Parts: sequence; structure tokens; C-alpha cells
Amino acid sequence: MQVSVGPSRELIATLSALSQTIAAPSTVEALIDTGAQTTVINPETVRRLAIRPVGVVQINTPSTTAPLLCNRFHLNVYLSESFAVENVFAIEAPMGGLPYQCLIGRDILRRASFNYVGSANQFTLTF
Repeated sequence: MQVSVGPSRELIATLSALSQTIAAPSTVEALIDTGAQTTVINPETVRRLAIRPVGVVQINTPSTTAPLLCNRFHLNVYLSESFAVENVFAIEAPMGGLPYQCLIGRDILRRASFNYVGSANQFTLTF
């Protein structure tokens, strides 16, 4: 699915008060990942947004044997033009060649009802 990610409302307010440039949200291909505890964005998306981390966190992935130290970013995730999940602490991590730039994790999914109809290969996400 396509979503847009951009700086959080708080970050926008802070940067505006400092008269700093604010990047527009970036449209990315996202995958709903019920196994991901936290939303993840790839390094290229971070570069496009020109945002700074607000901390670091260790993560474990299925493809690594030791925890990775990853930057955290304060974002809004726009699921449509009229609906955003605000103030998400997303983690920056490489996607290992996958065609996605964002994983929608349980931090966002816990705010919604997620219904997957496997036989039709369709899902609904209701907030």
C-alpha cells in the first residue's frame, strides 16, 4: 500500500519556530507487518525527509544474529490525504532489497481494527 511519511506535528512546530526548512511528506510503498513491533522506514526515506533522529534503539531482525542499533525518528504516517497517525516513533533500518520503504508495525496497528480476508487477498484497516 502507499502511504506518506513526514515530520511529526511537534517537529514541524519546532522547526517553524526556528525558521528552518521543513520537508514535505514523502510517498512510499509500505507493507503491513504484524510481526514488527514498531514502524520502520528505510535510510533513503530518512535522507529524503532530511530529519534528525530523536534517539536510538536496539532491534532484532530475522536476518541478523545480533541486535542492531538503529536511529528513531518522530513522524506522522499519512494513510490517506485526510487521515494521519501522528507522533509515531519510527525506526530507521535497511529493508534488505525488499521493494518497500516502510513497514507498518503494531505501534500503528494497535490503534486500529485490522481485518484480512485471505481468500480474497484483501484487507481493511479501520481507525
